[in-house]
Amino acid sequence: MKKIKNINEIKTILIKKDFINFIHGKQMNKNILKKSDINDLIDIFIEYFQYGMMNNIPIKLHGFGSFKIKIIKPKIIKLNKKNIESKERKKIIYKESRLLSNLVNKNQIKKEI
Repeated sequence: MKKIKNINEIKTILIKKDFINFIHGKQMNKNILKKSDINDLIDIFIEYFQYGMMNNIPIKLHGFGSFKIKIIKPKIIKLNKKNIESKERKKIIYKESRLLSNLVNKNQIKKEI
């Protein structure tokens, strides 16, 4: 597996393996962290994220955005002259940071020109 040193080398969906290779490639040949260590760090982050979402704790990542849980109240739905009540459910809400929004929008303008 080759080291990914530039984010522009990734042309498809970014999966965990690509993310690990990207971080490993960014170490400038110092190899401070092994791929297994990076994998463990990502697993810890995902576990932390899941814990926050399950316990309604908002998560803010500076320069990326914030995640929070919104509780959707039950609604009465009319279906074939019958009233059916939907269940209460939780929805993950993501709000991008201004920094990320500006980067994405600047990138779109460059591609259009």
